[in-house]
Amino acid sequence: MDTNAIFKKPSGIKRKLDILDPTQVYKTARVEEHVPEKLNDRDDEGRFFGGGLSNTQQEIFDLMDKNDEESAGPTVMDIPALRKLSTKFEKAITKNSQMRAKYSHDPQKFLESEADLDAEVKSLSVLAGYPELYPEFARLGCVASLIGLITHENSDIAIDALEIIGELTDDDVESAESDLKVLINALMENDILEILTQNLNRLDESNESDRPGVYHTLRCLENLASFGSAFAQTIVENSTIYKWLLRRIQIQESPQITQNKQYAAEILSILLQSSRSNRGKLIELNGVEILLEATSPYRKRDPVKGSDEEEFMENTFDCLCALVDEPSGRIKFLEAEGIELCLIMMKNGKASRPRSLQVLDHSMTGFDATHVSQRFVEKGGLKILFAVFMKKPNIQMIQHIIGIFSSLLRTLPADTPPRIRTLAKFVEKDYQKLHRLVSLWTEFYERFTRLDKLLQTEKMSKSQEEQDERAAEFELRKIEAGEYNLSTSSLVLCWLSAEDDGAKRKIEELLDANGRTVEDLRRILKEYLDNIGDVKEPVDQSDLDIQNAVYEKEMASTLLELL
Repeated sequence: MDTNAIFKKPSGIKRKLDILDPTQVYKTARVEEHVPEKLNDRDDEGRFFGGGLSNTQQEIFDLMDKNDEESAGPTVMDIPALRKLSTKFEKAITKNSQMRAKYSHDPQKFLESEADLDAEVKSLSVLAGYPELYPEFARLGCVASLIGLITHENSDIAIDALEIIGELTDDDVESAESDLKVLINALMENDILEILTQNLNRLDESNESDRPGVYHTLRCLENLASFGSAFAQTIVENSTIYKWLLRRIQIQESPQITQNKQYAAEILSILLQSSRSNRGKLIELNGVEILLEATSPYRKRDPVKGSDEEEFMENTFDCLCALVDEPSGRIKFLEAEGIELCLIMMKNGKASRPRSLQVLDHSMTGFDATHVSQRFVEKGGLKILFAVFMKKPNIQMIQHIIGIFSSLLRTLPADTPPRIRTLAKFVEKDYQKLHRLVSLWTEFYERFTRLDKLLQTEKMSKSQEEQDERAAEFELRKIEAGEYNLSTSSLVLCWLSAEDDGAKRKIEELLDANGRTVEDLRRILKEYLDNIGDVKEPVDQSDLDIQNAVYEKEMASTLLELL
């Protein structure tokens, strides 16, 4: 099992739309541009207590209230009820289209059909509770009609259509994968990606009533991308969404970052995690430098805790982690002075310190990361890294620090100044850093050993079939108990023992003082090798995962022999 991949994979958090003032969200078909009106006189308590709505606007709200009550949809859905619902939906579209064409210069006359259509669109939300009806919904042609409404002249109806699509495809919907796949395929066949991208360019976020449209468009994209890596790759290949997302995260916002800017960064993160192809395309669009610029403000200040800006910062760092996993991304990272920025954050930052460590850890992982490790040492990274290490940081930071130690010892060429400087750091001041490292290793070992004994006991009481069923659960519990930290710190101690006789003696002495021996190190290293499993030389040199696995196995095997 590749524990490196599990611990280094960034993740995103599902977004929810901030609640807006409904009087700002709903717009008419911009009738105010054509028909000047006086404010209605329904205010019984004087103008300072009224809603300030025009007669047309008030009429729309009345019609919407009436239709919400009459067209809430059936309480129980089956195929006949769905067909009735879809018929009303299609008739509302047809009538609105006819009324708009007939009275294009007199919006007052098609307002009722507009409100009827709005109500019928909203009534489709009931379908989210009956995903088994998705195939019939698609067969009836309603998917194409719903997508068509995204380009409706009335942006409120367009936003409603987007919201319904988001609800139907949300991962909260408990559906059989086959039913949801039918709906997703129908959406894709009806050019949902092109229309969503066009809609993003159409909506103007400086207008408050358009902002929910951007949010719901992004939500639809997230749902499509989350359905599988193939869909996420299609999103990037068949639309210009990447360019829009990059532009969106670069827009300066004050005094605080908006939800949509944060959501754009989150969608980027999801797409980048989905495939190497997506990462490669963003690297070609100068994504590494853009993301470094987006994170650079946090070298001096922290975002407000719990704010959209904090989530924006987290997602931009997740994006960087994904990009520097790629060889081409590492090159761009060096060219854009990403190492230097991360070191500044490690030294001066607070909220950005653990995330900069994570980016550095990712950038040095892999068989071809020698140039990154060398730059790290050349720019004074050892002093800053060990200073953080000795201040007893939290466990997540420890994980990345130990990962960087391992990468430095694995990638720096023998007998070069950077490697010699790295080894010297561990032995200086009477092996002070080794004391700390062995102490941490002992904590990891004891915690993991306790869990391992518990799991063995549990397995003894289970049949082989039950053990097989719970295999994934057992592995997850090992990871949560710190298997990665134990394996990685063991590798570091093995490297130091193999390269420096003084370090070897000190490690043996410190292990003995904690009731452990080198044999315990050997056992952990052997388990690490077993977890890597059998790997063959990659046929395709672009298969980084296999290349890294081969490299890791060769390295661990050599260390085991040396011990």
